Amino acid sequence: MAAACMMAVACSGGWQPLFDGQSLEGWIGVDGQELPASYWSVVDGVIVSHPKLAEQPAEIGDIEAPADDTRDLMTRSVYGNFKLKAQFRLEEGSNGGIKYFINPGRFRGPSIGFEYQIIDDATFGKLHFKINNVQTTASLYDLLSANKTKANFRPYEWNDAMIVVDGGRVEHWLNGVKVLEIDRFSESFDRLVVNSKFCNDEGFGKLDSGHILLQDHGCTVYYRNIMIKEI
Repeated sequence: MAAACMMAVACSGGWQPLFDGQSLEGWIGVDGQELPASYWSVVDGVIVSHPKLAEQPAEIGDIEAPADDTRDLMTRSVYGNFKLKAQFRLEEGSNGGIKYFINPGRFRGPSIGFEYQIIDDATFGKLHFKINNVQTTASLYDLLSANKTKANFRPYEWNDAMIVVDGGRVEHWLNGVKVLEIDRFSESFDRLVVNSKFCNDEGFGKLDSGHILLQDHGCTVYYRNIMIKEI
């Protein structure tokens, strides 16, 4: 009943759910394969990456993914101009991300594309390695930092993410606050790419469309209420 209500609300105003609240229907591994529940599961209406064994249904509770093995989850469909909304929550030290303009086979790796970074800003660096300002939550990963001063980011509570793509204009929003904006067809964007890890990926940021992807870093990250509106 809850899933049906969510879908009814989502479909109003042109919004369509990317997650039905019950299954991973419409999602596949970035390699085109179905993913084991040890990597991605639906637990109590939430998509969970690397779910804790205690939270998994009994029939999959004895399945454990290797700690150093990661597999990304992407939509079967592709999208061009859109608004994407999702809620996310982190565990201490966790790292994830929402990627878009994903075209496996187009660049050096299948998961290369724009990324709305999702990470425990304060604790990740203490537990793993230091991150810089273009690697913090809501940043356009490795390209442009997010100004989260007024966004009230709470890593261990539910946060609202929104991505807007309208032609060249790209916006990242966090908890109702726009935290960055860039024109991906501008010279200033091209300079950011030249100085980033994507400098050797010809055509990066210029594609017309691509898949939406949830990134797996071997951490437990929670996602719900994932909706898209094509514009």
